[in-house]
Amino acid sequence: MLNQRYTRKESGINFTAVMDIAFVVMMLFFGAAFLVAESANLDDNTLADSSQSLSAAKPIIVQIDATGLLSIDGRLVERAIFEEKLLSIREQRPGSKIVIEAHPEADKETSVLVLDAARAAGIEFIEVVIFQESL
Repeated sequence: MLNQRYTRKESGINFTAVMDIAFVVMMLFFGAAFLVAESANLDDNTLADSSQSLSAAKPIIVQIDATGLLSIDGRLVERAIFEEKLLSIREQRPGSKIVIEAHPEADKETSVLVLDAARAAGIEFIEVVIFQESL
């Protein structure tokens, strides 16, 4: 066996391979982060498009007065045909939401009737407003 002496320059660890691997891992990380950011951006655009289409459609306004009378877009509707009338209006205005304006003294059964009819008509977005008459 030969007794060899290593100089200080030769005895160090070769970091070339380690730096190559670190560079490849860093590139993979940045690529993955870019793809995640792009997919999040697409999701935000999709949500913005759906909210714009929802706001573009005229809402269906249902009013419930203190005595329990129902009206759709300002026209009185009988309880027996309320669900059918709401369904026909929904077919005319797809993608529209329903706004329920209820008097504070309106009975709960009428409110439940309106909510059940909205579900049967396939309306996904419902807004409920309780209004009070001014003095």
